[in-house]
Order: sequence, then C-alpha cells, then structure tokens
Amino acid sequence: MTISLERFVRCSFSLSEGYLAAYFDRAAHGGFEGVMRVPFFGHRTLGLSKMVEIDYSVTPDHSEGGRPHDGVTVNWRSPSRLLPAFEGRLRTRIHMPGTDLLFEGRYSPPFGAFGRLFDAIVGRMLARATMRDLLARLATDMEAKEVA
Repeated sequence: MTISLERFVRCSFSLSEGYLAAYFDRAAHGGFEGVMRVPFFGHRTLGLSKMVEIDYSVTPDHSEGGRPHDGVTVNWRSPSRLLPAFEGRLRTRIHMPGTDLLFEGRYSPPFGAFGRLFDAIVGRMLARATMRDLLARLATDMEAKEVA
C-alpha cells in the first residue's frame, strides 16, 4: 500500500534538509525519535507506540526541476512480525514563508489475505496516523530549531 501526505513547516527551506537528516540520525542511533506512534483520535498522548529500527539516507531528489536539492529515504522495521516494514521518501519544497514536507511511504501488510483484509478495515488508517504523527514531530523539531 502507498500513502502520501504533506505538511507545511515554518522553517527555512535552505536548512530543512539538514534538520531532517539530523532528526533521522538521532532516530537511527536509538533516540526517542525512533519510536513510531499511532495516536488515537488525533491525541498525541493516547495511542500505541513501538520502537523501530530506522535507516535513512540523504539522496538527490530529481523529482522536480529547478535548484538541485536532496531528499531523505527512510525505512523502518519493527521487531514484531505483527507490524509491516515501511519504506518512505521525504522531499522538501519551497513554500514561502517556509517549507512543505512531502512524505510518501509504502508497506505490505503481513499475513497474506488476512493482513490485506485488516489493512482495508483499519490498517491503512493506522499507517496514515503513524505517518501524520511523524510529520507533526518533524515539524515541531524543525520549527524549534528555527526559533533557537
């Protein structure tokens, strides 16, 4: 399944790529940023949380012409077989007075037909909520760096 989300961040476009890389570097080294959360009913404090293994890489983003810039490829795996592995790509776009974060991710529900049924009923909603929460945490982190 593929999901795409977008979030505006009040952060300089020229610094945004470095902020993203720093965030995922902390996540890849066991920081709290590596905890993926599924908030319930939009509540950041209610929901499920799971520490995952994250790898990321900063790679050129050729999806749009103009000024060359990078994007971040981010993948995570849970130690639990109940949760699917995730492969995603974060791109940044200038959107004055800040930056748009574009997040596209793919996952395959585990457990064959049963997993696909679960995904159709509730799994896709959980995946979207997890991605939305990650974008919110990225935005908070990036905007805090702009103020500092």
